[in-house]
This record gives sequence, C-alpha cells and structure tokens, in this order.
Amino acid sequence: MGNARARKIPARLVEDEDYQLRHERVAGSDIAKAKADVCTRLPPGREGGRRASRVEEVPATAREILALAGRLLADRVELVVMEATSDYWRMWYYLLEAAGLSVRLVNPSHARQLAGRPKTDRLDAQWIARLAEMGLLRPSFVPPPEIRALRDLTRTRLMLVRDRFREWQRLEKLLEGALVKLSSAVWSLGASKSARAILEAICGGERDPGTLAALASGRVAGGHAAVRQALDGMLLGDHHPVLIRMHLDHVTLLDRSVAAIEDEIEAAVSAIPAAWGISADGVPAADPGPGATALTADPASPGSALVRLSHLASIFDGTASSVANIT
Repeated sequence: MGNARARKIPARLVEDEDYQLRHERVAGSDIAKAKADVCTRLPPGREGGRRASRVEEVPATAREILALAGRLLADRVELVVMEATSDYWRMWYYLLEAAGLSVRLVNPSHARQLAGRPKTDRLDAQWIARLAEMGLLRPSFVPPPEIRALRDLTRTRLMLVRDRFREWQRLEKLLEGALVKLSSAVWSLGASKSARAILEAICGGERDPGTLAALASGRVAGGHAAVRQALDGMLLGDHHPVLIRMHLDHVTLLDRSVAAIEDEIEAAVSAIPAAWGISADGVPAADPGPGATALTADPASPGSALVRLSHLASIFDGTASSVANIT
C-alpha cells in the first residue's frame, strides 16, 4: 500500500475538445410559421465577463428578416443555425444566405437528443445557439442556389410528364367505353403517330373503320387489317369527339410545357459550370462567373455581404436605409 502511494501520479487537467468554444459569434433560431425567436451569442463586453445573449422575436416577413441580417452582419456573426421546421425555414435560410451570412440547417431530432433542451421557443433559440457555438450540431445538406433552381425545374418536368401519362390513360379509358380498341392495335397511344392521326380523324367526324385504318402506318403490327378489326363495332356518341378533342388538346399543351421546361433545364445545367469557375471542359474558366465572387474585406465592394444585403433590402421600402447605417 505504501509503494502505491509513493507512485501516485499528480492530477492533470485534460481539455475536452468536443466541448470547447468553436464559434465566438453565433445566432440560433427557433422558427415557427409566422415568426422566429432568434438568440445571438456574442463575446463578453469586458475581460473576464460572461458571454452576452440577445434574444428577439422576428416576424416571418422579408423586410424583418433582412433587417435581422443587417444586425447579424453588424455583430460580425460567424454562423446562423436554424432547425428544419416544415418548409418555414426556407424563407429564413434563403434570405440570410443571400445576405452573405453563413447559415446551417440542422435536424430537430438531433438537438432533441441532447439532454437539457428547454420547452419554450424563446429558451429553445438560446439552446440552439449554445449548441452551435460549441459545434455540437451536425448541419444538414442544403443545395446551393444553382442546384435548387435546377431541382425545381426537374421536379416540375417530372410532374408534367406524369400528368401527360395520366391524360393518355384517361383517354384510353374513354375509348374503351366507346368500344374503340385502338390501344390493342398500336403499341402506344401516346407515342404512336398512327394513333394520333386516327383520333384526330374521329374528332373530325370520320366513322368508317376502313378509312380510319388506312391512316395507320404500314409498320403497325398486324397491318391495316389489325387496326380495322380494333375499330369495328365502335359505339361513338355525340359527346365522344368533344371529349377526345379535349384530351388531345391537353396532351398537346403538356407536350409544349415539357419541351419548354427541358430548354430551361438545359440552360440551367449549362450555367452551373460557369458558376463554379470551371469551363465545360473541366478547366478553370477565364470568367469565373457570378457564383465564384468572393466576399472581400471592403464593405463597399460589389461582392461584399453588406452591398448584397443592401441590394436585397432595396426591394422592400424602408429597409435599405436601415441597412446602410451599419456601414
């Protein structure tokens, strides 16, 4: 026992890096539908003092959010953290990001798993800010603006293509009810020019199966005889041509919409390499593009965060002047 005491090692202070202060100036936001509680954490005002917290309630309007961005820029906030609350976070994230602030979106379930989370929105904002300043929240992936725009375009195209497919399904169901078995003679109503020509002729008043079958291409499986057999026994009422025309017109409109949005998608994809500062061949471009503009130290320079914020704020009356005051 005496030998054990003789070999006693003195205690040493070991710092836990996971809980060290990672960010001196942060803001945490608890977002609701109509407002957000924002807590800004700043260094102490005097040597040896405590860190300062400013908690405010900000309405969910563009003018108020841009005014908040001006205050955060004036405080030289390094990081703004917010929880992914439904879709309410988008307005806050996009405007604060566009103003030049570093914004992170975090999963609410991650913050809830850490012990000590309070129950009220106001205290929740302080809790998020304190976790953010210690680096305890993992950010979620939010695509950059160029990718967000491309994603909107591709998702819209997908919805339009699905709508077009459903329109052809409705038309096929209508034809089956009129005993028009055209879909069994051609491989696809939507992709077959023969089917479209026959349907246009039916809308024009043609009812003779032989005449209609003659409009089909000779490459149709089974030939004209198979198409004529599919059209024999048609029971077309007065309303059928009207409804067929409506479906065909809707399909034509959707075809044009899909073609137009595909052009937009191609243009958006072509613009992304320039925004990265890389040419289509993968080499640095002579003109790096708007996406490569870096923030500079001069607050009056065109690429600075304050100038960009002033540009955004100029859209809303009365906000630009308040932003200009912080320069």
